[in-house]
This record gives sequence, C-alpha cells and structure tokens, in this order.
Amino acid sequence: MHRRAARRTTAPRTWRVWLALGPALALSAAGATAGDARHWLDRMSTAMQTLNYQGTFVYMHGSEIETMRIVHSRDESGERERLLSLNGEAREVIRDNNSVTCIWPGTRSVTVSKARPRTPFPATIPEAARLGKNYRISDHGEGRIAGLPARVIGIEPLDGFRYGYRLWLDRETDLLLRSDLLDEQGRPVEQVMFTELQVLEHIPADRFKPILTGTGYTWVTEDSDAQLAPDPMWKVKRLPPGYAMTRRDKKPMMPHDNAVEHLVYSDGLATVSVFIEPLGEDQQRLEGGSRMGAVNVYGTVERDYQITVVGEVPAATVEYIAQAVVYNP
Repeated sequence: MHRRAARRTTAPRTWRVWLALGPALALSAAGATAGDARHWLDRMSTAMQTLNYQGTFVYMHGSEIETMRIVHSRDESGERERLLSLNGEAREVIRDNNSVTCIWPGTRSVTVSKARPRTPFPATIPEAARLGKNYRISDHGEGRIAGLPARVIGIEPLDGFRYGYRLWLDRETDLLLRSDLLDEQGRPVEQVMFTELQVLEHIPADRFKPILTGTGYTWVTEDSDAQLAPDPMWKVKRLPPGYAMTRRDKKPMMPHDNAVEHLVYSDGLATVSVFIEPLGEDQQRLEGGSRMGAVNVYGTVERDYQITVVGEVPAATVEYIAQAVVYNP
C-alpha cells in the first residue's frame, strides 16, 4: 500500500458517487470554466474504471435507504467488481471481464449473464462534446465529503426529457464521492453517498469471492444463443432530441413464455428501455404512467401487444416514447 492509501485508511473515503458540500478550499469558483468542469468529468470516468478501491456507500431512492459494500480492482487481467448489500436481503453481485453473477437469497437463485447490471453510480460520463448537446456542464466550486475536499460539478438538462446530476469528485483521485440525481424541479430523486473509502495499490483476489455460496440455489445462465431474431417492424417513429437506439434484442423471459422485444435508447447519460410482448388472454394490461423513486414507467397497448417503457427519466419522456411505438411493415 502506498503512503496515500495508508492515509485513506484512517480518513475513510468512497467510490463512485456522492456526498455533501463543505467549505471552499483551493480553487476559486470564480476562476473555473465549463471546460474545467468537462475535464473533471473525463478524469472521473477514467478513475472509476482504473483505480483499486473498496468502501461503503449509502444509496437513497424513493423511501428506501440501502447500505452497500463495494470492492473494485483493475490489473493486467482486467476489471473486477463486487457489490454486497449490508441491510435487508443479502444480495450480492460479482462482475469480471466475462460475466456478471447475481446471488439472490430471497428467491434462492443465482443468475449469470454477460450484461452489466445497473448500479447506483454512473460508471462513466460520455465525452463532453456529446454530452454538451443535451446538457449544460458547470462548475459549482468546492465541497467536502467524508472529510475529503471535492470539486462539485453540475450537469443540467437543456430540456424536460432528461434528469440532471450534481456530482462531488475527490480532488486528489478524481473518484466520484457523491451523486444526486435531480428531477425537473432540481430536487434530488436519488442520492448515493460514500461513508468510507480506501484507495489501494493492490486488492487480493480473495476479496472478490462471494460470501453467499449459492449452494442449493437454482442457477440460471443467460444463453446468448437463446436470443431470437428481433422483429424490425417494431419501431419508435419519433424520439426526444438526443436519444438514439443503442441495443435491440428478443428473447423469452422464462421457459415457455412469449418472446419479448427489447429496445434501448440513450442520450449517452439517460437510458430508456422499451419492452414489447404479446398480451395473453388473462394478462392484465398496463396503460398509463406510474413512478417508483427516480424510475418512471408508461404502458400502452398496440395490436394486442403490451408496450412498456421504463427509464430513470422524467414521466414526459417515457410517455412520449410509448406513444410513438408502432408496427410498421
């Protein structure tokens, strides 16, 4: 462990996200520019993927508060990450270069897939040039999180089709210490905050071994060969500005279930999923909108198919996209 890591052991720190403001320290906010802010974001993305760190963070969404432990490393063999919930159900997620393993004691199941799971923190921020088309990036001066000096960066949407962010970045390592996801009125709808963090030169491989063995659990392995050819006739005839398709696939959700079309759209920061499935005779229809924390959902029915649009975006965005889904031979 190098000297800085030893200092961090006594002054806890955190990983990729968020904490609170503090007194200004070194850099004058008056002298900062949007270019400086974009440079900080680029450095944050690199730090989150390349540094070795472990820590504890609090994830607040809706009325829920979760505490989680994270271990992250990057070496010649690649990137590895382990997440363990410390309250509620003892969920565990382990990711390496090849797969993601999720252990769920509540259902006594283990899933193994190639898809990276959604995590509370933004792993990377798009290049400033792309981000600047839909967001205004600004420097909000200095903050202080868990006793660490931080640079506060704002990402403000230019329209009502996406949320904004306020990020606290460690001034020494560029790691994300805190993140607030902000709704259309600028109110936090989701917050992540580290309460303890250590930056290390090396993390032993045994730190990535699961506590939950999965013995006696049902194991489900996602088979990429089981995916079906998507139907190109399903389309979204119009999208909010800045959004583009990033993924399209089709696969059965469970054995003997109808196949579900899955379309993903993103502006590089915000992501929206569109699910299209045939309606069964006794299946309940979902029509209209609903919300859970930062996530908005909108359902509609087209040609006896259930259309469900889900995303951490404003309600106007999921409704706009859902109303634009058509079958166009």
